[in-house]
Amino acid sequence: YDGEETKSYVWVQSTGCNAPDILAALRAGDFYASQGPRLNLWRAGNRIEIRCSPASAIVLYSDAVWSGSRVFTGPEITQASYPIGPEDHFIRVEIIDAAGRHAWTSPYRLS
Repeated sequence: YDGEETKSYVWVQSTGCNAPDILAALRAGDFYASQGPRLNLWRAGNRIEIRCSPASAIVLYSDAVWSGSRVFTGPEITQASYPIGPEDHFIRVEIIDAAGRHAWTSPYRLS
């Protein structure tokens, strides 16, 4: 293989390390895919808050046509805050570290 095959895995936030708890977390959407970067995502009022391992970019995607505050770049950034707009119905986050490894969330519903 010379692409991204076999380089990613799934982080699951589960209450226990057993099949029923892990499956429940997966069904609830409490997971993300990663090639190494780690992240936490939560809603705080009218903002989306992200904390992550050191990254060179944090990119947020939504169904809004345009937003000037969805890309955060810099050396070793570890957090970002996104103001939820009235046109945002979901957010998906992508983290890119200095080695080019990515982490991706599934869409996070805002409504």
